[in-house]
Amino acid sequence: MTNTPIEISEEEFDARYPLLTNHLNPHASWAFGDGPGCLFEIYGEELAFVRQQDPRTVWTLVDGDAGDQYLVSGYHFVNRIGYLVSTVPVPDDTDIEVHIPMQTADDEEEQQGMTHQQTATPQPDQLFAAIAKEHLLIPTLETRRSDSLDFHDVAVWQVEAALKAAFDAGTKARSLSTPVPGLPTAFDAYEIRGMKRLPCRGQEEEPIGPVTDDCEQVPDDQAEFWSLFGHIPGQGLDCIGDFATRQHAEEVFARITGRPYTEQTHDRRRCHP
Repeated sequence: MTNTPIEISEEEFDARYPLLTNHLNPHASWAFGDGPGCLFEIYGEELAFVRQQDPRTVWTLVDGDAGDQYLVSGYHFVNRIGYLVSTVPVPDDTDIEVHIPMQTADDEEEQQGMTHQQTATPQPDQLFAAIAKEHLLIPTLETRRSDSLDFHDVAVWQVEAALKAAFDAGTKARSLSTPVPGLPTAFDAYEIRGMKRLPCRGQEEEPIGPVTDDCEQVPDDQAEFWSLFGHIPGQGLDCIGDFATRQHAEEVFARITGRPYTEQTHDRRRCHP
């Protein structure tokens, strides 16, 4: 029997369910102040870590209607954005839901007079200045005609972080570009998963019945086939195709995106903390 979800506010959630920080990703979102982020990705070693935790401490951040998001207790698959792990478990036989609106009434009024391009994509100069300030600790990119102000010593890891931030911003800008009227929304991220069909339960004298079309995600060594998924902004995942081998799925991904598939080169999605 499915429990009726108990709705609590973001403030109640923060007070009652402290979170583990994401020790695997220093750039994880869902951070408090200047602290480390807590959101775990839906693939790779971050997903493996989440699945090792007590299910009562796992929370799934999902895309909802009208662009809002919801935090739901437990491990869920549909429309998932990422996972949180609390240090306090949810009581048995209890489901909890937290509504996370992505816009306030003031935000909506402010955006009524702005174009899609203005709201979706920051101006390049502003973006470059923000990256320089955050990753290179350079307060401004304006020339000030002073060696002490115009020349800066930066570490190689700072340069690497700045280049990665610029690359991610370019990828996001392409996915947020003004869509062509009449065409469906473009995918902004992809994922390949090993899948296995679920057997259905038959009569008591036949505990396992025929194979159904229901499937579950499994490790590669247990997979019967591999599915390539694309993420649609605000709508969740859509299966592009099923393939007999992971190699074939990765080849199709490369044909679509023009780059090789690795767990580390996914388009990372950022969410509202």
